[in-house]
Amino acid sequence: RIYSNYSQCFTKTGRLTCSDINLQQIPHDSRFRECFTAPDGKVLVIADYSQIELRIAGEIADDETIISAYKNEQDLHRLTASLVNNKEISEVTKEERQAAKALNFGFLYGMGSERFKEYALSNYSVELSIEEAESFKNRFFNNYIGLKHWHNMNFRAINKPSFNGVLEARTLANRRRQWYGAASFNEFTNMPVQGTGADILKIALGSLYKALKGTSGKMIATVHDEIIIEADVAD
Repeated sequence: RIYSNYSQCFTKTGRLTCSDINLQQIPHDSRFRECFTAPDGKVLVIADYSQIELRIAGEIADDETIISAYKNEQDLHRLTASLVNNKEISEVTKEERQAAKALNFGFLYGMGSERFKEYALSNYSVELSIEEAESFKNRFFNNYIGLKHWHNMNFRAINKPSFNGVLEARTLANRRRQWYGAASFNEFTNMPVQGTGADILKIALGSLYKALKGTSGKMIATVHDEIIIEADVAD
């Protein structure tokens, strides 16, 4: 059995952290994941919030394209691929969807073209030239106007002189983080999105703990937007 340590208040966004061992940093490779098994007669039940940070960002930025896509149960990665490549969703290839996935998560927090080029290759095995990265960035924000306006608002906020030298950002649950002095654009943009995701997960953990009482189910781990439960096979 592995008993990790979890901390609720270690990160600046409010995300749960894990140590000794850090179960949140286990590689996705099956060679590593298959090392973790349930005892005989037990199963692991895993549930996560699908694309939660994109959903939260769409709400915060009031981006009509993102909100409409999720309301209509569209795959946002396929939608992005169709928009930036100017083609029908049904015609989007697997490779184009993979590249769009890098676009959605890369540009969400204001990543520049050079950094995005490296990010797309290291995280999604998508090779781009700097010219292609810049072109994709422009087409992305031309289609997600709400995100573009939100980013512009954040740029103005971090560059606007404050009368008391304090800058703050809040999650949708109204939890706040303050900066005394300068804040980076990435930090300032990331906090309300990732922080809201952390708030949602903690609320879910509290509700789930009560719901599992009287059952064989026990929470054994959480990985950012994912909850893992161990339960009897019979249940």
